[in-house]
Amino acid sequence: MFVTPQQMATLKLDTDFIANVRNAGVRGASNSLFAGTSSLMVDGVMIHEFRHVFNTSGATAGTVVADAGVAGKKWGSKGDINGGRALFCGAQALAMADIGDPSVTEDIFDYGNQNGISIGKIFGFRKPKYFSAPDYTTSNDFGVIALDTAQ
Repeated sequence: MFVTPQQMATLKLDTDFIANVRNAGVRGASNSLFAGTSSLMVDGVMIHEFRHVFNTSGATAGTVVADAGVAGKKWGSKGDINGGRALFCGAQALAMADIGDPSVTEDIFDYGNQNGISIGKIFGFRKPKYFSAPDYTTSNDFGVIALDTAQ
């Protein structure tokens, strides 16, 4: 699950989370809560703080929109609530294509005074879409759950 820094801070102030930390057991690298990382494993879910998760912290207030995901608008009935969209990613949330081995090319420039090395690799990432029957024109997403929270 990818969350904003504000969502992670709110989580760490939650009473259930604080109780979880108190009863977490031995402190140190063997315990994921105290291993020195910003990611946490809670009930089998890896929660990772990521600053590029959608949020409305810099959005304008006052205008209420029907879709909470519209950029540039705050949330709530008065349009004055900062919010964040946590992304709960499953096994099929991202596809990666890895095509071939990397290529390495060495060359000499400037009449033999400078060496250059070029490394090339073809790969890509894409959000998978699954098309449903009967017409196979409507795409569905089974890999990500969006969780909107106030901040």
